Amino acid sequence: MGITEEICMKNENMITDSSFIFIDDNPVDILIHKIVLERKFKNPSIIHFKNAKEGLKHINETHTTETNNKTVLLLDLDMPLMNGYEFLAHFDALDKKITDQIKIVVVSVSKDEEEIKMLNANPYVYKFIAKPLSEESISAMMNSIN
Repeated sequence: MGITEEICMKNENMITDSSFIFIDDNPVDILIHKIVLERKFKNPSIIHFKNAKEGLKHINETHTTETNNKTVLLLDLDMPLMNGYEFLAHFDALDKKITDQIKIVVVSVSKDEEEIKMLNANPYVYKFIAKPLSEESISAMMNSIN
């Protein structure tokens, strides 16, 4: 099989029209997330925020009860200003028509099983993924939220 056929096969397996928000303050993780998402998805919409307050503001401005912006939000837990847990508490206060548009996936280095259990019990958290992201973890994520 030639390189052109391999590229075509890879492109056929790519998911199109995917919208992502990621909230993370670590520049290395930001770069890894972007690379993995761009490899896995064809023309993904990727918006990044270095803190959860900015991400929450963006959601309030772009996701309304009148819109239907299906989005996957990759959320880090350990950040300054507002951590991931505080973000989830503020997210809970949003209108259900807004929260239904967003699937939250927590992306963290934590290996604490109790913490992971608690996060998975949160009704807004669809999945927990250990950092760093990989194409395999993104595939598993998309299978679990679709």
